[in-house]
Amino acid sequence: MIRIRNIRILLVSLILSLVLLSACSDNETSHKEDEQQSDINQAEVSSVDKRETNQKSELKVQILPSDLEDGTAETQIYEVLEILPEIEPNIGKSDAFSFEIVGLAFAQNDDIVFLIAGINRLPHAIKDFSLDFSLSTPEGEYIWKEKRISLNDTESNPIEENRIVPIVMELSEEEFNQIEEISFEYDYNELNLEVHDITYHKVK
Repeated sequence: MIRIRNIRILLVSLILSLVLLSACSDNETSHKEDEQQSDINQAEVSSVDKRETNQKSELKVQILPSDLEDGTAETQIYEVLEILPEIEPNIGKSDAFSFEIVGLAFAQNDDIVFLIAGINRLPHAIKDFSLDFSLSTPEGEYIWKEKRISLNDTESNPIEENRIVPIVMELSEEEFNQIEEISFEYDYNELNLEVHDITYHKVK
């Protein structure tokens, strides 16, 4: 695992879309203008109702037992994960276990790792989780190709629904240099994240 101090950590930029709703009234406007304003207000209420209907359940970070034991839970890895749901409350695909690239983060002893958020939006908990993971540039340059990842903690401590957990990729010096170089050319959300052969057991 590479260890570097005093480096500026590049995290994924999460773009927030701000929707401003306004309603105004003017006692001196004509009846026609009042009708137009009423139509606008109705449209705005419908828009709010639609957004509220599409909102997902609140996400919470789930600390893996091994991370609690070895001190990882006190590192930047979990600090970053705690921020994600605040910035993007609806992050993660509905009715699925999905993934979001976070980027480089400090682990223990100033080790730098590549962090991916695993998000459980399934309507049940899961355990015995593993997958094949690939990450490449838009030009097809692979950083990792079909790397097998397993979360061993999930056997006795399932990932609950509406929970976010860290998937941590330890970095060799070569991998770190490759990611650092790529980060100057692309945003993390431009990289191709592929997962295959996902396996897990449903917890009732």
